[in-house]
Amino acid sequence: FRAEGEKWVASGWASKWDGRFGVLPGDGTGDTTTPTDFFGLQKSAANVYVGVKGINSVVRGLLGAAAESGRCDLFPGVRVASMQRTDDGTWQMIGPEPGSTGTFHDTSEKAAAAAQYDLLVDGRKFNAVLVTDISASFESWHRASASVPEALSAQVRHRVRIPLFTALVVFAPPGLPPPIDLDGATIQGDSCLWFAARTASKNGLSASENTAPGEAWTLVSTPAYAAAEIERVPMRDPETGAFIPQDPSYLSQGPSSTLLAAFEAACRRYHAAAHEKKEEEENPGKKTEEKEKTDLVWPAVAYLGGQRWGSALPAPTHVGGRDGLGRSTSSSKEICGTWYETSANPPLFDAGKG
Repeated sequence: FRAEGEKWVASGWASKWDGRFGVLPGDGTGDTTTPTDFFGLQKSAANVYVGVKGINSVVRGLLGAAAESGRCDLFPGVRVASMQRTDDGTWQMIGPEPGSTGTFHDTSEKAAAAAQYDLLVDGRKFNAVLVTDISASFESWHRASASVPEALSAQVRHRVRIPLFTALVVFAPPGLPPPIDLDGATIQGDSCLWFAARTASKNGLSASENTAPGEAWTLVSTPAYAAAEIERVPMRDPETGAFIPQDPSYLSQGPSSTLLAAFEAACRRYHAAAHEKKEEEENPGKKTEEKEKTDLVWPAVAYLGGQRWGSALPAPTHVGGRDGLGRSTSSSKEICGTWYETSANPPLFDAGKG
């Protein structure tokens, strides 16, 4: 995979993230004994890579290269809602008209029900179908369902998922940026916030490309918070079984605001600890109450949005007492028929096996 990654870098799709990485102190409600990690950012000394102008650069680059070589045809903007087997054993895709908003996660049920479905790409037949999103295995109630045949869906539907909420916050100019000297930070011992990253520190993502002028940060929740929030505000109506669309106002005023508050609190703890350390170095032995106190000025917010990722990642298997489905008696929970990881700091891989 490293060799493949080097090709992505050479193609300009990915680049090394020369960020300043560290840890912010959480509120103590999460795991305070095990060091919090986020995909090896704290535990590994290896380089960290990101997509240039976003991870979609890698996806677009790979698909574009395959199309240019004649190995595949691309049909961007096509949403597969179901598939059907033909008499000759091939497959045809069915879905709404390309560009239709009828199946978006935030589209109302009324608008989704009115969407028109037909054979896609002029009824073209395919010898095989590769499904990469586990959400496609959901039954028809879910907006991401592709009506995958039950024989296949049944094999993965009960796989435990790691749910996440993410928030994008842009701090308004000419206000101050968050008062920390980090570009990427895991949050230790917090049940809500898992990771925070400064967008402009990544190659190709300058401040001018943000949703609004200013300094942008991405905040990632813990699976524990996401699972609890999904249980509180489920993706499926427990009585009617209907899909509950993602309401932008709910995301911004609910989970995103919660993540932002947790980020501010973590920054304030980090700032206070750094100030106390500096004061101790400059005035050793001086009592804490006698030391100078500084007020932290928190910047104004120009934009706050969010996203719910019900199936962000597959839960690890055969790690920390988990079985082959990623299920654990202590950290897995079934919510409206879907199994979720509920720990705040799950092991994403078995570090002892490489």
